[in-house]
Formats: sequence, C-alpha cells, structure tokens
Amino acid sequence: MLQRTRFKLTTQQVQDGEIHDLVGDCARILHVDPPPTYIEPALQVNARIQGIAAPVLILNRRLVEEMEPEELRFVIGHELAHVRCNHLFMRGIVE
Repeated sequence: MLQRTRFKLTTQQVQDGEIHDLVGDCARILHVDPPPTYIEPALQVNARIQGIAAPVLILNRRLVEEMEPEELRFVIGHELAHVRCNHLFMRGIVE
C-alpha cells in the first residue's frame, strides 16, 4: 500500500483488499457511496473524512497495522456516519 520513494513514505490509495472490502461493507450498510480511501504514514492512530462534495477517507498506517478487522470496521463506520449525517457540511456552516 505504501511506497518508499527516496526515504520518503507517500500516501497511497486503497484499491482492493481487506480495507477496501471493509469500506464497501460499511458504505453499503450506511447507504453512502464508498469514498476513495487512502492510507497515510503517521505515528498516531487516527482516521478522518475530508471534503464535503467529494469525501475522502484517510486512515493512518498505524491504525491499520494495530487494529483488528472488527475494530477497523467500527472506525470506518464511524467516519462514514459523518458523511451520512452531513457533519462536514454542518461544521462548515458553524465555522
């Protein structure tokens, strides 16, 4: 998923595999389109949705490495629920 380029880790899009399947399952359950999903190099355990019109799911590498599939399903579902409930749009209005 991640490529090392001249000692620099780069963010890579998830296009298949277990993470892709988990995102698809959660999206189907929540009735949202599965967003493009990226894994980024980071030391912290974190996940987030970015974008209002075209949301993108970003998972940190450490999160993916340390969590069991059911834990990841919960995190991914939580993030996709923000999309389902338009939280990013509402946050933009409030700010």
